[in-house]
Amino acid sequence: ALLALLLTAASPAQTAPSLDQAAATAEAGRGGEAIRMYRDILQREPENVVALGAISDLLQAKGNWREAIPYLDRLVTIRPHDTAALYQLGRIRSWQQENRALALDLLHRACEESGHNAEYCTAYGDVLSWRHETRDEAVQQLQPVVNAHPENVTARVKLAQILSWDTATRPQAMQTFDDGLQLDPQNKELLMASAEVLSWNRATRAEAMARYDRVLERYPEEPRALTGKAQLLSWQDRSQEALEIYRRVLAKDPSNAAALQGTADILTWKGRYKEARVLAQQAHAAEPSSEAIALTLARADIGMKKYAEARSAIGQISGTPSPEYDQARQEIRRGLGTYIESGFSMRAEQGELDFYRFGTALSTQAGPANRITFLYQPTLWDARERRFNSSYFGSNLDSEINDSLSMHFRIGADVYNNVPVNLNGGASARYRPLESITLKFAFDREPVEESLLSTRGDTAAGALFGQVRSNLGSLGFSYENAAHKYDFSLGYIDGVYTGRALESNRRYSLQGQIGKSIRDQRPYLRIAYGIDYTSFDHNAELQTNQPISSLTGGYFSPARFLLNQAIMSASHRFSDKLQWNASGTLGAQSVETGDPSRLTDTQFAASFGTNVYWRVASTEELRFGYEYLNVYNAFQRNLFRFSWRHYF
Repeated sequence: ALLALLLTAASPAQTAPSLDQAAATAEAGRGGEAIRMYRDILQREPENVVALGAISDLLQAKGNWREAIPYLDRLVTIRPHDTAALYQLGRIRSWQQENRALALDLLHRACEESGHNAEYCTAYGDVLSWRHETRDEAVQQLQPVVNAHPENVTARVKLAQILSWDTATRPQAMQTFDDGLQLDPQNKELLMASAEVLSWNRATRAEAMARYDRVLERYPEEPRALTGKAQLLSWQDRSQEALEIYRRVLAKDPSNAAALQGTADILTWKGRYKEARVLAQQAHAAEPSSEAIALTLARADIGMKKYAEARSAIGQISGTPSPEYDQARQEIRRGLGTYIESGFSMRAEQGELDFYRFGTALSTQAGPANRITFLYQPTLWDARERRFNSSYFGSNLDSEINDSLSMHFRIGADVYNNVPVNLNGGASARYRPLESITLKFAFDREPVEESLLSTRGDTAAGALFGQVRSNLGSLGFSYENAAHKYDFSLGYIDGVYTGRALESNRRYSLQGQIGKSIRDQRPYLRIAYGIDYTSFDHNAELQTNQPISSLTGGYFSPARFLLNQAIMSASHRFSDKLQWNASGTLGAQSVETGDPSRLTDTQFAASFGTNVYWRVASTEELRFGYEYLNVYNAFQRNLFRFSWRHYF
């Protein structure tokens, strides 16, 4: 019994791990087991500095740096002059914004008490540079390190980067890089860091490209050099080459934040916002503290009209705002804000039915995904010296249901003197089951503003005829192959034209188009071929010297109409404040209005339209537009538009 008692008492001492056992276990690669052993030791000896240092090293190696903090805190308390512990704790505390001041104190002590150890002093200067107010102090801290240790690449790169952030000291930054390259001409860190600074100026981008290429000659798969080169290519309008490089990087490292962000930026420029947003979210998950990635995510959200999400993404950006940040912030403000728009348009239609139209709109956000707009449009009409006026009152609702579905609703009424009020309206939906496919559904009831009879109506034999409305439903399908830059669309339209004292006139149309992008941007160019076949039940045009009847509506309505045309579209973004687009068509139209057995009267068809958008100030926008139409061989139109928008 006495022997059993002695064995029981001795058992804990025999099984308790020792420092040597814990160290051997860690050396064997069993880190988790070693951590448990060191914790057992610290249960018995809370101030064992060897165990405290070892367990903190193991926890940091496993990425559990937050768990290492209490052990380092205890170690620094026990040994306040242990510079290695001061340095480690300072670095970890610097990653916690609320402990940044404490981190600076710890790193400063590590630097001073170590006799200005280059690594410790460089880390201190690095953290000082994170605040604009202490960047001069960071330079003063790092410059002696570089002078004393010219071969220390980490300190040299950090010093040069800080100097590069100010245009006044950027030449000094480049000299710092070049001095290092004289010592080691092929140092990839110096080449890549200096290339990044050179890329900021259009005049030095060729040299930046050359430095990236020097790195890639020796290290063909170096991701920083590849992503830096891709960024330069994208700025040179060589976005397809840039995308290929980014994809090459992502094939090896799917979570590479720079490649994800660069790809998202290019897709945003191309208008492929949904794809861009997915990639930007992945980049943000990989580097949640990156302000540049947060801005990329916000831009993709803005493109998808997710302004609330964009505001959240951009909210984490601190420090000195950049022009790109200011632009995104203004876009979000406009997207979520209220605006008033006033405009004027004029149509010249060879005297058939000209108009001068004024307009006012008030638009405001109604929840995070809806915008409601109220409109008032008075119009002065001129129909071959017979003049009249009208007023339109209406409202629109635009809703972004989710990433794939958007809807538009509108309702309004036209008011003329001494004639009944007519209601207009419609609804449409766009659904994208895949990024490359869009389905469109719509129904619209609209005025047919072609002649006095179709627009205002006219009186014959004591009855009011006219005031024609098109009541049309449509289905559309479009496909875009982004990789090969071509697109294809089909549409079907069916419905009836109705009017006062008029018989219904069915119309259906088949439309198709195939196109290819020649340039993606600066300027964007696209060519296409389009075909349109339209048919009405009867010809409702008003014939000269013929009386108005229930079959007469005063609008172009051939029994059969066929249009073949070539199309060219272009757009250019001169700056964030000035944008332009234009589209023109040339083709042949064949019309059958009498003999239903054949299409006759083949004629030339053409159209042209252009628009200019100018943001005069952050709250002021101007829009100019012109359209020329010589299609349907019934008329030629010139339409001029101008509008001014003010954001509150």
